[in-house]
Amino acid sequence: MRINMKSIFIVVLAIVSVSAPAKTPSSVWKSGVLKRVTKEHLSRESSQLGKKPPKHGVYINYYFIEADNSLYEGDDVKLKQNEKGFPVSVNSPVKFFVSGSDMYVQDDRGKKHRLRLVNVLPTDATQQSSASPQK
Repeated sequence: MRINMKSIFIVVLAIVSVSAPAKTPSSVWKSGVLKRVTKEHLSRESSQLGKKPPKHGVYINYYFIEADNSLYEGDDVKLKQNEKGFPVSVNSPVKFFVSGSDMYVQDDRGKKHRLRLVNVLPTDATQQSSASPQK
């Protein structure tokens, strides 16, 4: 009886990947302050939603975190209808990290949530430009 080694390898790989979920090391988490959470609704008629928009449009939560002289902006577009986002407190410390185009945020209960990293702005430059007089 000849067993296909490729099939065995795929089965073993699938079992290992399911049984051992990747843990995020504590060293990658940064500390910051959640400055603001805003919600936006894009209606079905909006041209931003493409050819077949959802019936009720899309709700997007934006999360703004200040850390390391930068303002990190992430959005959560997985909300259905008028769902609330995850539990976080504005103007309080928050743990987060950035991986490629994703931003992960820990909520008040310690659960990890994946957001799309939208923007990273320097906070030093915005404070200096607003403090200097216009010419």
